[in-house]
Amino acid sequence: MNTASAAPTALAEQRVPRTLDALIGGLPIRDLEARRAVVAVHTSDDAVCAEVLSAGHPVAAVDIALPGEPFTDEPCVEVWSQYASRARTDGAVAVLRDALVQLQFPIADGVDKSETYLAATRRGICPEAEHGAPFCDPDGIRIDLAPTPVGAIPAITARHRDDFITLVRALTRRNAPVDVPASMGACIVSGYNNWDRVARLRARWERSGSSSAPGADWRATFAALQADKPLYQDRFAVLSTGPYSAVRSAELGLDQSAWLAISAALRREHECAHYVTRRVFGSMQAPLLDEVTADFCALVTVTGSFHEHWFLHFLGLERADGMRAGGRLGNYRGSPPLSDAAFGIMQGVVRRAANSLARADAERADRSREATACLLVAITCLGLELLSAVNGADRLLGLYAAVRPAWPT
Repeated sequence: MNTASAAPTALAEQRVPRTLDALIGGLPIRDLEARRAVVAVHTSDDAVCAEVLSAGHPVAAVDIALPGEPFTDEPCVEVWSQYASRARTDGAVAVLRDALVQLQFPIADGVDKSETYLAATRRGICPEAEHGAPFCDPDGIRIDLAPTPVGAIPAITARHRDDFITLVRALTRRNAPVDVPASMGACIVSGYNNWDRVARLRARWERSGSSSAPGADWRATFAALQADKPLYQDRFAVLSTGPYSAVRSAELGLDQSAWLAISAALRREHECAHYVTRRVFGSMQAPLLDEVTADFCALVTVTGSFHEHWFLHFLGLERADGMRAGGRLGNYRGSPPLSDAAFGIMQGVVRRAANSLARADAERADRSREATACLLVAITCLGLELLSAVNGADRLLGLYAAVRPAWPT
């Protein structure tokens, strides 16, 4: 993200990055006593209260800031744009196998321990012939760029569920045949070492004539470049096309084909929301809060408003007496997992937070993607516990009012 230095003009002053602490007057999430008071209404057990607070807290870095200039695409977007263009003629699988070395290996136990795998993933030395990860529906895999308010993010979409699972296993689980929950339909891969981009850096270095200089050595040159990770590390989304959160169309009273189309859009916007969180806050440290926020943003972007009952179905909370077996909320119980008592309280926190989100969404006038991104920032700064309080909607709208004018345009 770009920043501008201060200058003695009103316009330049507006372009200086402003920390969220300065905008809001101290992030509410840091008010531990206020957060504890909300949870303490539901338990007198200090240990259970601490569990809930730990599960619901968002990023707490002290230097969180919005840039003074508009967000720009991350460096990896340029090469992924080329991948998308080439995929239209050569097919996405061929392009991905060339660029992402893990796809040149099978999905099997112990693959990541082999010398060839280590050489490929650590040094970019790819095998001459390998039995790569298989795909059931190669023609159903596509590469494109998903626009967001903070720049585009590359996206790989798999039409066949098994192909999505293969991509997740290869790109996030070191080719191990791990279980992928049915309720998981997307993920973001971050910090991916793209050896194709490293090869391009080397080719550029050689063309520049640097390789012929006395004592020139590419390994030493690359070692010096490694601190600048955006030069060779990628961030991209992997998406599937099945029912969102494994919710059946009949549960929402929708036609199957219509629900599948909505699901694809929801999943894409959900990951775009995660991308906004990562670019604004630098990381995602509270999975449950991140999921609530991303579902909110996806719903309002795709459908125009926050459908509270859809949201509760997505997390398995449509019944008032607990969580449906297999509900997506269970994926974010943590490790070690929340105790039954803490998890029960957290379910109530999420339900009340959903009600606050519905009330806040109904009151805002600006429905642009940038406005929704500002609401995402406000939700993250507020946190689940305070969002679930009786005045949660009012507090959220107050934070939103502080963030919206500062969004870089």
